[in-house]
Amino acid sequence: MITLKDGTKEEVKKEVGETLSELLVNYGVEKEKILKLKTEVRENEGLSFWLAATLPFLLPFLLIGAFIFL
Repeated sequence: MITLKDGTKEEVKKEVGETLSELLVNYGVEKEKILKLKTEVRENEGLSFWLAATLPFLLPFLLIGAFIFL
């Protein structure tokens, strides 16, 4: 969650291949400002995380099992 200059709050997700500091430098943020940022890293959790992680592997086995059963 970030707070913009006008006080509104936004949720931000970063791509996996690049660090936050590299991303901010690419957008022209000064290094002194980057050092003053308060950051918090949250890991994905919950049912949606586990479904997204296991369903691509589990679904083919379930389909093959259904074809064998039928």
